[in-house]
Amino acid sequence: MLVMDRSGFVEPFLTSSFVANTDACFVFLDEAHTRGIDLKLPDHYRAATTLGPKLTKDRLVQACMRLRNLGKGQSVIFLVPKEIQERINAVRSCPNASIQVSDVLCRSILETWADTRQSVPLWAQQGLRHQRQEAIWDREIARSTADDISGVTEEVIRGYFEDEGMSLRQRYCPTTQATGNVLLDQLRSSSSSERSTQIGLIRAKCEQFGITNLASTSLQEEQERELATEVEEERDVQNPGAVQPLEHKIQSRVERMVTQGELRAPRTTREHLQRAFQSLCASSGVSPNVLDGFGQSLIVTTDFSKTVKLDKSSSPDAFQRPVQWILTFNNPPHARTMMVILSPFEANELLPLIEKSTHVFLHLYLPRSNLAIPSLQHLKLHVTPPLPDGWEAPRDLVMNLNLFAGQTYLEGFEEYRKVCAYLGLSISPNEGNAAVAMDGFVGRLQFPGCLFTESPTAFLHYVMANVRRNRQDISRTHVGRMLAGEILTEADFQKSP
Repeated sequence: MLVMDRSGFVEPFLTSSFVANTDACFVFLDEAHTRGIDLKLPDHYRAATTLGPKLTKDRLVQACMRLRNLGKGQSVIFLVPKEIQERINAVRSCPNASIQVSDVLCRSILETWADTRQSVPLWAQQGLRHQRQEAIWDREIARSTADDISGVTEEVIRGYFEDEGMSLRQRYCPTTQATGNVLLDQLRSSSSSERSTQIGLIRAKCEQFGITNLASTSLQEEQERELATEVEEERDVQNPGAVQPLEHKIQSRVERMVTQGELRAPRTTREHLQRAFQSLCASSGVSPNVLDGFGQSLIVTTDFSKTVKLDKSSSPDAFQRPVQWILTFNNPPHARTMMVILSPFEANELLPLIEKSTHVFLHLYLPRSNLAIPSLQHLKLHVTPPLPDGWEAPRDLVMNLNLFAGQTYLEGFEEYRKVCAYLGLSISPNEGNAAVAMDGFVGRLQFPGCLFTESPTAFLHYVMANVRRNRQDISRTHVGRMLAGEILTEADFQKSP
């Protein structure tokens, strides 16, 4: 199920903010989707059910009972087209009176009778097939054992099964009533008394409904309905094989960082601290120029970035930890310029030192992947030790953190503008300027402070969809649309809680 807001933004219903706010929704269900849909709708809800031709009682009740509390606060009205109105008036004693619910029910019951009568020939044909196959089984096949079926000829087996198709002569050659009932007459003359009794009951039921010829039933069975083409895709996810985990270890440099507030931007990948985006250098299609654009302010520890033992041909993308524990500093010069991401093991082991430290704060963080989830990018949830009054998270660092952690929803239009300026993405429609790339990348031409010389959109899309979101579709999210080159407006953020 999908939901579309007033601005035209479409997203899956289960991941939208309307899951707990269905009273603000207009729900549309076609006939094909009235089975299996169970929405918790408010008690004051009122449904409009459209009436169509050949609407049987079961299908009408199936549609109306989408209202689970029908009659207990919920109600339903019927929308009757002119054609159906004429059919209802044709069977009423007072055709000029207004149509009531009882008239609709009577019409659906009449349609149910007509549908049942139309199905009787098919029921009779299936019954005769069963009797024919039972007779062949009892006469020929049941005598053989599972180990010896040599006595069963190919002709007998071919007579037991149904033909997969009909010839043009069988389908379109004119037949009389006698030739149309050849199968029934043969069964009646060659079957046992019990078989004749069953066939007699089938014949009596057909005579009761005025059915004298079964020749047309097979043609009716093979009619094809024209349906809308539905492409069914099945994802075949190939998970990586088993690998050996690396042993956890608290590095002395990380411990000094907590106790003394020492932090120096890492210069090589051999150090126990590493630039956050540099730890994703093995990701598919990433350019070194793209990684350099993210700067050196966001740091990760070795225990966070390296989780398993890999050979040179393996990619670490499937073994990346989610971003959860953030370390910020309380003393210059790193108080507003550096941020370190810890592993859960490091956060747990260093917690006693962090509680006593006057140099660092430990924050709990979660990237926002759903509009119904409030943003935690303020970094004020579960902080150890308590933050001083007036503390605010550095916005530039938080922006890097959100991109690295895979946050797919932004707080508002102003944040969207700042992210686009940081990544060098245009926020105005392209008016034929050749300098604007297909994904909207303009770089320093429009944003002089941008550090990117190449478009980072492909790399960020890969990180968010494959590394952080486990190969999920992000095309309907704020960041997914932004990375695809779509220009967002203030209306796209009005539904954000």
